[in-house]
Amino acid sequence: MVDQMVLTTQQWLNKTYGSVANYIQVTESGNTGWQTIYGLIQGLQYELGISLQAGLPAFGEVTSAAFDSQVVPQLKNGYESHFVYLIQGAFWAKGINPGEFNGVYSPDTQAAVETLQTEAGFTDPSGILTSLWAKALFDMSAFVLLSNGDAKIRTMQQYLNFRYSAQTGILPADGVYQRDTNTALIYGVQIELGLVTVANGVWGPSTRSTYASAYANGLSTGLIRLVQFALYVNMSQYITANQLSTVPFNGQLDTTTQSLLFAFQRFMNLTPVTANQPDPVTMYSLMVSSGSPSRNFWGVDTSIQLTANMVQSLVNWDATYVARYLTGSVGSGSLQKPKNLTRTEAQNILTAGLHLVPIYQDNFPTVDYFTRRQGQKDARAAMAAATELGLPTGTVIYFAIDMDMTDDDISNNGLPYFNGVTSIFNNGEAANYYVPAVYGTRNVSSRLALESSSVYSYVSNMSTGYSGNLGFSQPLNWAFDQFAEDDSGISGVAAIDYVNVSHADEGVVALETPVQLSWIFNTEFAPLKSAYLSGSLTWDGPEITLYDNKLLKLTAQLTTSISSGPGMLQFNISAGQLEDGFEASLSNAFGQEVSTKLGAKLADMAAAIDNGLLKMTYSASGTEVSISCTLINSQSEINGVEMSSAIILNASFHLNPLNPSDSPDWQKINNAIYNITMAGAVSSVSADAGYLVYAAILAGAAPVATVTLGIGAVGLLLVATWNQINDNS
Repeated sequence: MVDQMVLTTQQWLNKTYGSVANYIQVTESGNTGWQTIYGLIQGLQYELGISLQAGLPAFGEVTSAAFDSQVVPQLKNGYESHFVYLIQGAFWAKGINPGEFNGVYSPDTQAAVETLQTEAGFTDPSGILTSLWAKALFDMSAFVLLSNGDAKIRTMQQYLNFRYSAQTGILPADGVYQRDTNTALIYGVQIELGLVTVANGVWGPSTRSTYASAYANGLSTGLIRLVQFALYVNMSQYITANQLSTVPFNGQLDTTTQSLLFAFQRFMNLTPVTANQPDPVTMYSLMVSSGSPSRNFWGVDTSIQLTANMVQSLVNWDATYVARYLTGSVGSGSLQKPKNLTRTEAQNILTAGLHLVPIYQDNFPTVDYFTRRQGQKDARAAMAAATELGLPTGTVIYFAIDMDMTDDDISNNGLPYFNGVTSIFNNGEAANYYVPAVYGTRNVSSRLALESSSVYSYVSNMSTGYSGNLGFSQPLNWAFDQFAEDDSGISGVAAIDYVNVSHADEGVVALETPVQLSWIFNTEFAPLKSAYLSGSLTWDGPEITLYDNKLLKLTAQLTTSISSGPGMLQFNISAGQLEDGFEASLSNAFGQEVSTKLGAKLADMAAAIDNGLLKMTYSASGTEVSISCTLINSQSEINGVEMSSAIILNASFHLNPLNPSDSPDWQKINNAIYNITMAGAVSSVSADAGYLVYAAILAGAAPVATVTLGIGAVGLLLVATWNQINDNS
């Protein structure tokens, strides 16, 4: 929606400063945003006599000093200048009404200043717009509770502004915990500890040692209130999920606060700590996602392929869990080394009594990498590696999203990627084979648990600077907590990460017989994969029945003897993609509705094939309609030998009328049969096509050869086949 006053501001900026060197034109849209803010800052700097520089402007120290000396003394009722236009425009952009846009400072303008100060947390606003406030005004910071904000977080932000803004500046008070809020919280602790001159918003050695002394001597009310702030931020999800009393912000170490401190210590599995108290180890974990690197832990992860001696070193070091990568390498060029877990290594780990935790990461992560199709590809690669290692049914595999994804990144990339993973893992027999989980920040882990189907989380808490770890609760489903990196390693193991455990996932404790997966596992064809796993379907073995009832019989065969004959429909496959235009060909043959449903399934099947062919045929004879689909892989490996191979699926539709016991829809089908018989022609039927095609076949009023059964009708039957395969209905 266009805001007329924002539009007026944008037009005035361009008209007034459009000819000034390095001024960046503002889009006149009536919508606020950084472009408008930058235009306001540039206008302010020009009026202050500061030459505009190329690039985006900043409200820095020079601008602040000039504002305090040139503008603040003039801001009285009736003062008229371009400065006031800019201030009024900034208020309109902020969503605060300054009364007019006329360049005249008035009681309404001062009231807007007081509103800003009140919303930021100052209960007795001065109404004086110093550079401290102007910097917050000429910014996109929000000072009202946003729709995704938390009222208690906003209360915290307002308190931090009121108490510590001389050191931190005026920070957003919108209810959304962010990097600046986290920094201000640490600033607050440092100031309460008396470290005003060295306060920097970093939980460093001096702050930690001073806090330890303060804790030993009794914490002040101000420090306890900041402890309560941090406790709420870290426990908000836990409190909601467990229906606990919330954290009071009263500066008292009361019963509720102590109870929640104990819950936090237990939830995070922190040791050694003083129960119910904000001792130094507990406070470290409240202030920084990693927590103390000297706290107890039971797990490690490493990219190094472990020898038996290295494994014994981990045992001697009292490690219990070892996380290793299923595939890939580290380094580049002459320094490149494999990081993939081997069968011998896995056996050595388990023989030593350690628990094995598999991670899949075979990429240099960028946002663009994470797509649904990439998730499917990675899931297939992980499953192939896991079965070849002999990882047992039920093993949890953690897929790495090892980067600082924003909320938008998670929505647009992280979730589609993980949904791609789960589309493979949660499909048919894979749902009982391996369990999908995520390695990532607190935000990534929590959102994938809530919005997808990540069962457990391996949390990258040692990335303390990641926005996805700032102000987010530890995921409720956390299994592993990676909190420190040790480049010096231990005896024989050059580099490891420290990992705490919740015991939600105990990892792998025994191996099974390795299985080398065929390329058929790169399809999304659950019944076929299940039959292959069970051993009933083998290469060049007999044709087997996957599904059979009174309407439909579906069979499958795996063969290396491929017929050279053409199909009625035929499509090339390259790099997992069906040839361009295959959707149009399907649409021409089967109609748009059928081709849309069928095309997606065929594309998923083709994803398994780097170079090959899809052939489809159908026939109608006697009392049966048959449809055949052949997927040919020209570059497959069967039993260690490279050759062409194919999956052949045959669907036969039987012309047998249904009885009430055959289907809950028998009456609907029989009604369709009656309508078909009365109409006398299949081609005249359009409504409820799936049932009517069945009805046409079942009517039996004439031999199939005389029934008008076009390829579109066969297409509908093929869609029904796919529905039977996927729904098992």
